[in-house]
Amino acid sequence: MIDDFKIIDRVLTGSLQDFELLIERHKDYVMSVCVSVLKNTQDAEEASQDSFIKAYKKLTSFDKTSKFSTWLYRIAYRTSLDHLRKRKRTVNIEDHSAQLKEEDRVHSKLLDEERFGILQSVIETLDEEDRTIIRLFYFEEMQVRDLAKITGLKENNIKIKLFRIRKKLKERISPELKKLYLP
Repeated sequence: MIDDFKIIDRVLTGSLQDFELLIERHKDYVMSVCVSVLKNTQDAEEASQDSFIKAYKKLTSFDKTSKFSTWLYRIAYRTSLDHLRKRKRTVNIEDHSAQLKEEDRVHSKLLDEERFGILQSVIETLDEEDRTIIRLFYFEEMQVRDLAKITGLKENNIKIKLFRIRKKLKERISPELKKLYLP
C-alpha cells in the first residue's frame, strides 16, 4: 500500500488520478466527521465533497509534519461547521450546547489521533528491544510473564525495563506535545 505522502507528491506533480486514491482511502472517515457535525446525510455528503475540493486546492500548504488524515479531517470538520452555520442562522441554546459538545468530541478525537501519531514516531526512536517490549506490552496486551518468556529476561527485569521505557517516552514526547498545542 502506497503511503499518503507518496501519493501527495504525485498529485502535486499533476496526477489528478492519484488524488482519487486519497479520496477513496479517506472518504468514509471524512463522511463520518461531516455526519457527526451536521447530523444530516445529505448535508454531510455536500460538506464531504467540499472538504476534498478544499484539500485539493490547499494541498501545496500541507507541510507533512502531521499525518495527512489529520490535516484532511480538520478540513472536513471546519467545512462541516461552515455548512452548519449557513444552514442554521438561528439556533436555540440547547441545540447550540449539543453542537458544541459534538464539536469538542470530534476535536478531541482528532487530537487523540495526532497524539497517537506522535507516540508512534517516538516509539520508533527507541532501540529494538525497548520498542518490542513496549509494543508487545501495550499494543498486543501481553503479560509480563509472557514477555519474559519471549525475551529471555526475568519478569523483574521486564518490569524495570517498562518503567524506564515509559520514562524515556515521557521525556521525548513532551516537546512534541508542546508543538501540538502551540499556535
